[in-house]
Amino acid sequence: MRLSSLIGLGALLATSQALVACGDSDSNDMNNGGSSGSGGSSTSGAGGMKTGGTTSGGAGASNGGTSAGTAGTAGKAGGGGMNTGGMADGGMNAGGEPGTDCTKDLDCFDDFNGCTDEKCVNGSCVHAPNTADCTDNNPCTDDKCDGGTCKSVNNTATCDDNNACTDADKCTDGACKGTNNTNDCTDLSACTTGDKCSNGACTGTLDTAACPACNTADNLIKNCDFSMMLDNWATGITFGGAADQAVVNGRDVISITNGGGKDTPWMVQPRQEALPLEQGFNYEFGLVAGSSVPHAVDIWMVMNGGAYTPYSPGPSPRGAMSMDLTPEMKPFKFKFLMTYADDPLAKFEIDAGGDAANFPNDTYFDDVYLRKVKCTGVADCDDKNVCTTDACDVGTGKCSWTNNTAACDDDSESCTTDICEAGACTHKALDDNTACNSDGQACSVEACTAGKCLVTDDSLCSCSYDDECDDNIDCTDDVCLGGLGASGSAGAGGAPSGPGKCKHTNSTAACEDNDICTVNNMCSGGACGPGTNVCFDCTKGGNLIANCDFATDLTSWNPGFFGGVGDASVVNGMMAIHITGAGDQNWQVQPLQAGLVLTEGVTYTVKINAYSDIVRDAQVSLTQDGGGFFSYSGSQTLHLTQEMQLFTFEFVMIAPPAEKVKFEFDLGGGGNNPTVPNTVYIDNVSIAPKL
Repeated sequence: MRLSSLIGLGALLATSQALVACGDSDSNDMNNGGSSGSGGSSTSGAGGMKTGGTTSGGAGASNGGTSAGTAGTAGKAGGGGMNTGGMADGGMNAGGEPGTDCTKDLDCFDDFNGCTDEKCVNGSCVHAPNTADCTDNNPCTDDKCDGGTCKSVNNTATCDDNNACTDADKCTDGACKGTNNTNDCTDLSACTTGDKCSNGACTGTLDTAACPACNTADNLIKNCDFSMMLDNWATGITFGGAADQAVVNGRDVISITNGGGKDTPWMVQPRQEALPLEQGFNYEFGLVAGSSVPHAVDIWMVMNGGAYTPYSPGPSPRGAMSMDLTPEMKPFKFKFLMTYADDPLAKFEIDAGGDAANFPNDTYFDDVYLRKVKCTGVADCDDKNVCTTDACDVGTGKCSWTNNTAACDDDSESCTTDICEAGACTHKALDDNTACNSDGQACSVEACTAGKCLVTDDSLCSCSYDDECDDNIDCTDDVCLGGLGASGSAGAGGAPSGPGKCKHTNSTAACEDNDICTVNNMCSGGACGPGTNVCFDCTKGGNLIANCDFATDLTSWNPGFFGGVGDASVVNGMMAIHITGAGDQNWQVQPLQAGLVLTEGVTYTVKINAYSDIVRDAQVSLTQDGGGFFSYSGSQTLHLTQEMQLFTFEFVMIAPPAEKVKFEFDLGGGGNNPTVPNTVYIDNVSIAPKL
């Protein structure tokens, strides 16, 4: 096959391995979440398929549905209906299957078999075989309905096996086969020379100087050259995108028809998992790669679960290394220093999806390697942290870091001392009333107050207008006595007889104390007094949620983008879900924590702190993680504002979970998202038995 064209690769791949989406629990993965509500029609679950009645509750699972879906439409007397995937929990359509009463053909249930016709015969439904044309999508067979099934007979038609290294292609034994030739060809690899067709494949001589062989003892990648087909490589590579994968000419070829979206290249994700990384070592990784359509592809070593921490940060918009692929395969090489704790289960990941303008295409790669590299000096051990002292053990080749107490990056505040503590830069406030100067005005008196440089006396300066008297304190009213006031009229002291003097009077206005957890704050004594604290301590009271306050990044949480687009991070100790594409359904943005075990008959109390940068709604549910995705708590609506709120509700666990229970936030869907992009902030998540 000539990879120079790669146009007909789809037909070749159709005879190779079929793609099945699997459960790689990537933050960006599709298969972890989503639940289909009772009665709602889903991709492969139960719900009515014909108009004529409402379903009574067959619950079905899709790639991700809502936890309390809407009633679908059912068949003639549907108790749940039947969809294209088979019988649903609610049973088949109660009216219309073979043997039921009927008065006309339309009363009879469609079995979705093109080789039968639904007939009403003598008042009873039958599926009558026909002799219609049919197809098994194989050009090397002639197909005809016979006895209610599509039957095929091999033909000897001319065909095209899409292989430039064969001639005279002809159908034989139901498959397209050609005669091998010895034509010149190109395998589109910068690593080979003298490419020639041999045994039906284009092969060349490996240039080992440009592209050394990958199958060396120190390579941590298994089956690095695909000599064992796809052994050790993930076979399920799509998470919202659409692609097939096959080993062709000794390389992995990903035929992509849908990349997923501009900001979601992870939706097509060839990868190898369970790779051991050790803290303190440098690593080199790389491969030879190309694409039939030039486009940029992200590549990285990453934590396989939890917060999906990138161990090999890079310059791409998503913080990954980046490869600019062209039709000719080229070698790519990257290095990173493992500063995180040992991870025996790390993931090598290629994010080959992305912008629709780059698809369809064939992305192909080969000779993948990951090798540990020993340090030779302190320069190899730079962790980019001024608060650690770097060291290299030349004997073991391992880096280490010791916390120091050095001066660190200034926070642009003259009333703090910046010094390293416990490996991080801290900013300690100077004593109150320490002299400072932040406004550059020699005629004002300034002093440190709670780590901020504030004006304490403007009386040294003459003024003409009120705005010259701003002391940068929100809880004071500032006027120029004897000046010209705010707009050039006489000031508060009457007609000006000369330069005015500033006066600062404490106010009782509403204010902001810069604490997101306090609301209804009011000025008192010239300072902002804290109002009501709506936040709570989620680490107490028997809480079943792990990392409930996001003190350890997003560990134990799945960010949950299942068709929606955005990113998740920890901001000021809160989980921030930034949504740039909400999807059509609320479950398509669904941060969640799975693995909870609830007890039948127990009353549970749920508490959450949350707010949003816009006014919007969100849903919360305790949902079966699998099976019918039943909502044990019902879908609870949170009316989010730009101010932190405490939300709480109770429910009784009415049935034991079929599998595990997940705590899910449903943040997608157009109805919930009046404005996109938007960001939802979540903190202090708790579910605990009621006290």
